[in-house]
Amino acid sequence: MTHRDQSVSKNLTEFMRAVWAETEPNPLNNRERIYQNQVAIEVSPFGDAIRLQHLRVLTNVRAGHGSRTMQWLCGLADKHGVILRATAKSTDKKRMSSQQLKAWYKRLGFSLTGNDVERLPVSSPTYQRGDYVKVEFPDETTGIGEWMWIRVHRCDEEKKLVFGTLDNEPVNDYGGNVELGSELAVAYSQIREHKKPTEFTKQRPC
Repeated sequence: MTHRDQSVSKNLTEFMRAVWAETEPNPLNNRERIYQNQVAIEVSPFGDAIRLQHLRVLTNVRAGHGSRTMQWLCGLADKHGVILRATAKSTDKKRMSSQQLKAWYKRLGFSLTGNDVERLPVSSPTYQRGDYVKVEFPDETTGIGEWMWIRVHRCDEEKKLVFGTLDNEPVNDYGGNVELGSELAVAYSQIREHKKPTEFTKQRPC
């Protein structure tokens, strides 16, 4: 088994563990899991992907339970870096025709090839809006730099840049160009620490 195969296998295993942790068993069908008491799903590893065998809404009330379940599965797939595959062929045309089912999958980010649908995992940006990064600012005059926190607005993965707002008052004098609230763009190479908003507010770093 190659390193890539081992990585894929690990991701598929972690995805299935997450599904089992957030669902309940179906006592009438040991292959199915019940999500939020409303939707029965059957998913399993197949090759290099997770295969969605079927999804059944357990109520006659059309309240978006199926869409929410699929959004949850897509979120897990993104988190664990796995491909989702299914067949868009309706088995209950009273609820949804095959064409409607294909359109539904397409809205969820799946690509279509005949009746087969596939969704590749979507990578999250390294730094997300609201995150905090501690950045090193060198001082060319004194040679003594300082570290300051920036609240992230967005990042450019291709150029390896973070755009955000300075969250603390500088100690050094930057000629008025860098001050509390300044809008800045910094290179990934300048970042020394990264915190999510909850981590930052629980114990505000100094």
